[in-house]
Order: sequence, then C-alpha cells, then structure tokens
Amino acid sequence: MFLMTISFFLQGAIHGDGGGDLFRLIPVAGFFVAAIAGVAKKNISINVFVPRGIDVMLFVFVVLSFVPLFFDSLVGPSFYAVLFFMTAYSLFFCSVAYGLNAAVDSFLIASLAVLVLSVVTDFSGLASALSVTRTENGLLRYMALGAHPNLVGHNFGLATVVALSRFVCSSGWKNSVIYLFLTVLFFVMPLAASSRGSILAVAVSFFFCVVYLRLWKGSLSGAVSRLISFWPVFVLLVFVVVVLKHEYIFDLLEFDTAERGVGSGMTGRGDNWKLMIDLIFDSPRVLFLGAGFRTWDDSFYGYATDSSYLNLMWEIGVFAAAFAVFVPLLALKKCFFLKPSCVSILVVLVFVYMLIEAFVARYLYGVGNPATSFFILLLMSVNHWEFFVKNK
Repeated sequence: MFLMTISFFLQGAIHGDGGGDLFRLIPVAGFFVAAIAGVAKKNISINVFVPRGIDVMLFVFVVLSFVPLFFDSLVGPSFYAVLFFMTAYSLFFCSVAYGLNAAVDSFLIASLAVLVLSVVTDFSGLASALSVTRTENGLLRYMALGAHPNLVGHNFGLATVVALSRFVCSSGWKNSVIYLFLTVLFFVMPLAASSRGSILAVAVSFFFCVVYLRLWKGSLSGAVSRLISFWPVFVLLVFVVVVLKHEYIFDLLEFDTAERGVGSGMTGRGDNWKLMIDLIFDSPRVLFLGAGFRTWDDSFYGYATDSSYLNLMWEIGVFAAAFAVFVPLLALKKCFFLKPSCVSILVVLVFVYMLIEAFVARYLYGVGNPATSFFILLLMSVNHWEFFVKNK
C-alpha cells in the first residue's frame, strides 16, 4: 500500500515539460512493482481470470496504436499504448492484492499530501486565486505545484467525490466529520483553479448519487440517510450563495468575461470541436482506425479540443472510441440498479464525474495523473469483480 500511495502522490506532484515527461514514468514503475510484490505475496490465482469487455478494449487500444507506426513511422503512439496497457493491469492487480479500500485510502492520502505540499509552498497563490485576482493575462487561476488549472480541477474534483463516497459510507460521527471535512477541503482546489468542467462534474455526480440513494431509501441508514436529507439544504445553500454572492461566483468562474464567458464558445473549443470532427470524417483511416495515441496534441494536427470523446475518436477511430465509452457506461448502469454498497456508491460518484468532465477535459483515459489512474483501477476492478472476490 505504501508504494501505491507514493505512486499516486508522485503522479500528482510531478509536472513540467521535457524532463518532466521522463520523471512521470517513475510512478508508473511504482504501480508495476507494487503489483508484482502484491501478487507474489498474496499468491493470487491467475488461472481463474476470465477476459471481459475491458480487456478487449485494452487489446484494441494496443493493436490500433501500431497503425501510425506502420503508416507514419511514429513510435510514440505504440509506446504510449503499451505503457497504458501495462499501467491498467498494474493498477488492477494492486487493487486485487491490497484491496479496494486500501486503494481508496492510498488515493485520498496522496491527494491530501499534494494539497498540503501545494499550500505550504504557494499559500499566497491559493489565497490570490480565491480572492479573484486579475492580471494582464486574465483571471489568476491556481496551479498547484505547477499543474495546469484544469488538471488541478480534475485531480481534486475526483478526490472530492471519492471523499464524499467515504462520508456516505462512514460509521460514527468522527469518521463522518473527517470525510466531510476532506470533501470540502478538496473541493476548494477546483474553485481556486476556476475549473468549471470539474466543478460541474462534481455537482452532477452528487445529484446522481442522491437519485441513486433515493431509489433505495428504505434500505438505508446512518450517513446515507443524512446525505439524502441534506440535499435540499445543499440546493438552498447553493441558491443563497448564487443570489447573495453571485458577483463573487461569477467572477471566480468567469461566466461573463470575454476570454472565458458564456459567449466565448467554451474558450474557443466549440470552433475547434467542429474542425476536429471534420478532420476525423475527412479521413477514412482516422475514422475507422484512428491516428494514434496522444496525436490529438496540437503539435500533430493543430486543434486543441480538450474533449476526451473527440480525442478518442481521433486516436482510435469512431467505433473503438464508442466501445471505450460503452465499457464504463455499462458498469455504471449495472451499479445503479444494485442495492447501495460502499463499492456501488463509489462507482456511481467516480464514473459520473469522469464521464461528465470528459466532455470538456482530455483526462478520461491516460497515464500521468492520479485521478485517471484511480478511475482505471476502479474500472478494471468492477469489470473483474468475480476475479476480485475469488482472490480476497
């Protein structure tokens, strides 16, 4: 568990260009070593492993990654796909060997450590961002340890919903207070980063969780019931904040600025989405086979969309991209109609968050940040739940 926690922490703490990309391989190696050590220590029975849809998806990712190698002599997409494949299974076997609860603890501890380190090293930056400070370049958005503001929102937005899932399932008032405090603390970071996509995703995942719990209200007690009874208060609180402090909220989220306001076309992304769709459908090869992993970068085609769905269509083709989205949707649907448990509540919150944020963020599938790594770990675990249970 220690090595897994360190790997999550390093993914959240290491950023930068050039040499930073090489250093990002360190946490990936950490997950791999942790998985090998865990499998060896627990003597996991691999012979009961049955391939599922997620395994087909990962295999397709790897196969399609060799298309740009064949046509364009690009080695990068193939290397990245193989790395993603290895990371996904490393994360899965970490969860099997150490348990899903340990994986959740590791992610939350690592997220808290990154938050504390960023506040200690740049408290003035956080305070300035929350004070809605404007510079000649626009709103000052918080960049925790040098990370892009949207990445800050992505990582801590997911940490928010994971902590919320722990609050829902906590027993005793002490644990409830601790996890509620962590939920609020983590949510401050997307606000400071003015990451509207992650803030919206947190709100939608909270709403879906409430709906999910309402469906099973008769079987719930404790913190779950408190969450259900809390949601009208939450709605009222949001209404009061928007009405009484709407200027602060509007300034913090830049709803009415020329750079990022409502009329700015999603900061120009709307226009780029159209250009990207045209590029995809203009090339039969890209449409069916994709252009390769990470080739959505503007150094390849020139249009930054910041949308996971469009990026997937560009990388692996329309049909493989649809399958890659169908896999978590199917798992989410299954959990939504199961009696609430700590696992199903976690899945609903995390999967809804990731799928909603993916419309305006490029982090649904990848290898370099702790939130996406945790999502992949959970996705692999849920799809192989029978194998997971047999090796408990």
